[in-house]
Amino acid sequence: QHFLKDIEDGRYDGFGSVGFSFFAGLHSRSYAEYLNVPPDRQGIVILSTLMHSSVEDVLQAGDVITRIDDFDIDNDGMIEIYGLRLHMAEAIERRQIGDKIELEFYRNGQLNKIEAVVALNKPILPYWREYDAEPRYEVYAGLTFVPVSRNFLETWGRKWITDLPFYLRYLFNDSEQLNTDRDRKEYVVLSEILPDQVNAYSDGFRSGVVESVNGIDIHSLSDLRDAFANSRDGFCIIKFMGVSSPLILDSERANQRNPVIMEKYQIPDETDTEAKP
Repeated sequence: QHFLKDIEDGRYDGFGSVGFSFFAGLHSRSYAEYLNVPPDRQGIVILSTLMHSSVEDVLQAGDVITRIDDFDIDNDGMIEIYGLRLHMAEAIERRQIGDKIELEFYRNGQLNKIEAVVALNKPILPYWREYDAEPRYEVYAGLTFVPVSRNFLETWGRKWITDLPFYLRYLFNDSEQLNTDRDRKEYVVLSEILPDQVNAYSDGFRSGVVESVNGIDIHSLSDLRDAFANSRDGFCIIKFMGVSSPLILDSERANQRNPVIMEKYQIPDETDTEAKP
């Protein structure tokens, strides 16, 4: 029913999400008293809101949400709905993107009521798989860059969550807390190296997450092309997060070898690097 209503406009938007992280702190009566929550109320405690989410400007850490629409929230974040005890996210997921929900929460002992817009509230690094989307990539001098996504991370195999390189595993688990850059749209990783003389000895940078190219911060895959064209003093300088040494390429040789590499490995010249909403 939700799906059929969603596609009435010819586009599938998906399900909304809460846009915040929380913990079940009110199981401790002392903590509830510390937050000045009445003894007859249950709820969950906000830890943080997702950057750019629909609730970022209305909720803050320490708020205690006790009710969503017509449903009281218990200390485990559960509500009674459809005759069942389900996670409070169900009250949001039954709504369509763009709908409004009402939240009741305590802040500094005061009860507040607000309306919030139901939105995807997509994190920088989504936890879910993506389907029916062509892979996006950028190749320069044999260096192949892709967005960090669950689809990419699962290429490490069935035990990907433990077999990932440390930094990628760290990023996947804590990307919401680690990212403080409001301009960032996604993380970009050096996923593969197509061997060529111009990129010799660069294998140690494989699986590195790109921080900047030629002094330009990389906020999305689509930033790479202009950044590669901005070389200085004849060198292309690629810096990676958590790595002190940059990857250095001779810009002139890289530009000369790039079309040769693309033809050798039969890589299409034009790629769609823009993320789809």
